[in-house]
Amino acid sequence: MFNSFFFVEYKLFIEMAKAEWVTDALPGLSADDVSNVLHQLDELGVEEESDLCMVEEEDLVGILKAIQARKVTAVWKKQTVPVKIVNAEPQSQAIESGNKVSDSSHAVSIVRSPIPPNLSPRSSSWVQSFKIPWEEMPENLIALCESKKRPKPSMRREMVRKIIKAVCQVTETPGKKNLDRIAETVVNKYPASFRDQIDDRVIGSGYASLAKQLLNRFENVHRQPVDSLRKRIYEVSSGGDEDDCPDSGRNDRVDRTDSYGCINWQPSKFPSKESVDTQRSHQLWLQEEHRKVVWDKEEVSKKMQLTYTSQRLTINKGKFSIAEIIEKWPFLSEEDFLLEHFKELVGINLKQELLNSVTTKAPKIFRSVSKTY
Repeated sequence: MFNSFFFVEYKLFIEMAKAEWVTDALPGLSADDVSNVLHQLDELGVEEESDLCMVEEEDLVGILKAIQARKVTAVWKKQTVPVKIVNAEPQSQAIESGNKVSDSSHAVSIVRSPIPPNLSPRSSSWVQSFKIPWEEMPENLIALCESKKRPKPSMRREMVRKIIKAVCQVTETPGKKNLDRIAETVVNKYPASFRDQIDDRVIGSGYASLAKQLLNRFENVHRQPVDSLRKRIYEVSSGGDEDDCPDSGRNDRVDRTDSYGCINWQPSKFPSKESVDTQRSHQLWLQEEHRKVVWDKEEVSKKMQLTYTSQRLTINKGKFSIAEIIEKWPFLSEEDFLLEHFKELVGINLKQELLNSVTTKAPKIFRSVSKTY
């Protein structure tokens, strides 16, 4: 059971990371549009973020409107740069000297063109000389890595904690790109222990899951109380309280570190013709309906869609336990309606994605699990 959840979680992360490519470039797209774009990128053979610069406007014809296609491809070409393969030691050695990655013939590295200073708001100079504190890592972790074995999840988390502790001693704002580079360095040093792969197939960049762990750890260390977030997701408005009212006074996007992977983290307004009073009425109806033996699923689905903004407010408030959230929104405990909420939040039909993938990937997953565990 644990192994199944692990791979489902990893699949979700990969899909959310891809969705972020689209939503960062073109905010405001509907969940269906994001899903269609992601499907088209898969058809085109886009596997990594660096591939986006090769997507042309005509590739998205019929998927997006003409202006949308021009905007998104322009952003991708500006943010991603072509790579070239050279016979040299890996670029990640600029972060930590002495970590050689080679095969039987020669060393190969991916060299990216430098990013212009005006496109990088945070200074990246620190990461050039940053040294991963291997000397502070547990001896059993290093022994497993040297033996080309995968460490237990607890050991991996301990490594992540120590790396982020070292990062925080250097800078308060490392930036996602720099954490990606650190993750790449770790994977280059011990690919057999940390690279994302199933059997012999490398998944994506090979270091995406470790980069995500580093980012999550950094955010946890620097987490602020909800009421003091730099960009609040709601404000009190007349006639309601903070649990009921979306931010009607501003249209700021939620701080990205609160909503990585999401396309609809917190709507700023209620749906048309909806108010605090109607939302409360829907909520009471849903609570009452859940107590019945037989549900009107069509009406439940409709009201769950109408109250999505209020559901997100309850969740994002940060002061309620899962049990309390379920008490307020009982249908979130039911699979069909939870999946509908997830699709609205992330833009992915989770059940369909898993069903589409299981026939081709399940055998490899089981082989990989049997070898690892």
